[in-house]
Amino acid sequence: MSARLRRVLVLAAGCCVIGAAGPQTGFAASHPLETAVVDYGSFNTPSDVATAFAHVQATGAHAVRLYVEWRVIAPRGSTKPPGFDAGNPADPRYDWSLVDLQVREARRFGLEPLMSIESAPDWAERCGRTPRSSRCSRAPPPGATAGRSPACRA
Repeated sequence: MSARLRRVLVLAAGCCVIGAAGPQTGFAASHPLETAVVDYGSFNTPSDVATAFAHVQATGAHAVRLYVEWRVIAPRGSTKPPGFDAGNPADPRYDWSLVDLQVREARRFGLEPLMSIESAPDWAERCGRTPRSSRCSRAPPPGATAGRSPACRA
């Protein structure tokens, strides 16, 4: 390789490095990378939630993924309790305590909670197979989780 070609390649490489390190413009500058973290264990253990979210905040992440199991917050059993309104998030038989804690702590640490609702209670299964089978479970009734708790509405 000639000395001149080597200088041109070094100059071109230097320009690429300077260009990459320079100020961002356009789409990349207006849409920075946002990150989220999920941890099924510590995010679902009440005594660990605050510490876990503090660690997430320290990483610079913007959000936490929370898996909300409908089968855990709804009444348990093989039959739907009489008078229980599964479509009413304010029904007193729903247990939102863990979800409320997670949302409250996420917001306290400046994190956006991203929720995934999954796993129907046994009484809501419709195909009669193994209750936890993903092919058999269905989503909560429309509106069951929307605008639900004071923490979610804040």
